[in-house]
Amino acid sequence: MAGSIRLPAVACNLVGLKVTHGLLPQRTGPWDWSSVDGFLTRTVADTTSMIELVDAPDPEAWMPPRPDTRPALTDQLSEPLAPLRIGVLRLPPNGATVEDPQAAALDEVAAFLVGAGHTPIDVRPDHLQIEGLDGYRRVVAPGWSHLLDYDLTQPAHPSVIDRLQAIEGATVPQFVRAVAELRTGVRAVVRRWRSDFDVLLTPLTGCSFPDHGVLLDESAEPPDARPVSDAIRGFVDWVNVIGLPAICLPTHTDLRGVPFGVQLIGGSHSEGLLLRMGALLEDHHRWHERQLPEDLR
Repeated sequence: MAGSIRLPAVACNLVGLKVTHGLLPQRTGPWDWSSVDGFLTRTVADTTSMIELVDAPDPEAWMPPRPDTRPALTDQLSEPLAPLRIGVLRLPPNGATVEDPQAAALDEVAAFLVGAGHTPIDVRPDHLQIEGLDGYRRVVAPGWSHLLDYDLTQPAHPSVIDRLQAIEGATVPQFVRAVAELRTGVRAVVRRWRSDFDVLLTPLTGCSFPDHGVLLDESAEPPDARPVSDAIRGFVDWVNVIGLPAICLPTHTDLRGVPFGVQLIGGSHSEGLLLRMGALLEDHHRWHERQLPEDLR
């Protein structure tokens, strides 16, 4: 629901695609439909094949996919890319910082896409501020957490307890209002994929992936005291909320040899376009041929 396909994929030198809500069969809808199923694969072609293997009509799905008369995704991979308006977002909407290597990687990928014939468009973080997102985080997401049936007779991390307790005291009108305000805010943001740009390019994260345990330790801190978490999730968690597809690619590595990369966010049901762009970048960066340091394998 907050980047758990895209983030671990790139950290492990893999491709991660978060699909449009309803593209793949899904029997549950936690966190007000901000969660989707997906795959972590070595290459863009592997991701494409996995989606086609699983993409089948599911009459019992909560959000069945729309009928699609376009060519199969594997056939679309070989189609040429028409010139696109590439929105470039350099800072995340949550105000987190972006370190120099992540900023430089973004600029390098943007320059490559410009060289391939696409037009860059600078996008400000406030263009993607979702009205109602605070209410979602305070009321809606904690409310949905209660459907996960945690066994609280067993030890639980403080972050789990805090999330479950966050909804205590909230009323039904507050919950309904939070949902309505969020969906109104989402519509305003999603509209920019038609009016302002075709695809949005961002860093995947604002910093390198942290050592094991750092994010878990921060989850027990107050929300305003989680700088690493904010930098890691700043470009990804709100994409789940708006429901659009996004592909993340391990285009670069840091000084430790740990991969990091960029994210491409498309309009609704634009998986074919994102996969074609991913294949273009894969052919250029060749991460599937990369040998990681021995201690990272």
